[in-house]
Amino acid sequence: MTHRLLNKSDEKRAAKHAVPAWARGVWKRTRLRHEGGIERTTRVIWVQTPLLFADIRVPGLKDEEGREEGFSGHLEVRGQICSWKRPIDLHPVGEPGDEGAMFRVGDDMLEAGIHANYVEDWKLIGAPEPHLAMTRGAACRITAAGLSWPVGEPLEIVVACDGHIVHAWRQKGGDGLCYHVLNPQTDSLRPRYHVGTPREEAARGSWRVWSTSLDERGVAALCEMLD
Repeated sequence: MTHRLLNKSDEKRAAKHAVPAWARGVWKRTRLRHEGGIERTTRVIWVQTPLLFADIRVPGLKDEEGREEGFSGHLEVRGQICSWKRPIDLHPVGEPGDEGAMFRVGDDMLEAGIHANYVEDWKLIGAPEPHLAMTRGAACRITAAGLSWPVGEPLEIVVACDGHIVHAWRQKGGDGLCYHVLNPQTDSLRPRYHVGTPREEAARGSWRVWSTSLDERGVAALCEMLD
């Protein structure tokens, strides 16, 4: 078996932590404003499913001082405040963590930093459905209080919305992420961006499907393409 659904108790607990509909989908950053000025060249894609997410950031070709970034995990939302929990992270953040106040109007969203002085402008480029969120390796603990991820164990996270897929991994050699776009004509994945350490060994076990609107055949096909 390549994949399995959450058991009923974990499914109910996870549903209580689901993010609101306004945060879901595929987002592209169009502008970053900070104390150093305005930045538009970094290619940033954020894929948000009902709970799990991935964010990949690739410097522009002429941005010699930029650095690759990428992180993945789950999102906590309290009112307009989003907190990104990042068990996979190329450049881990310290306390108090990664938080932003989000304000959406139509297909545009503005993010204002809580613990840092910045503003990010986001544009919705992919619908929330169909979606898939799954993990393999380190087992996240789901409780009424929230989610907690084991530290250091190999972990893979896959999130997909509307044909946009990000595969993130944590392994001994380092973390990495790859952003793919599904080609519906050939039913194949086209890699677009990669950051971090290349994936050299898969995490053990079958995929744990957190949520999906795909049928079993569609989930199995995507699992096979990613492996």
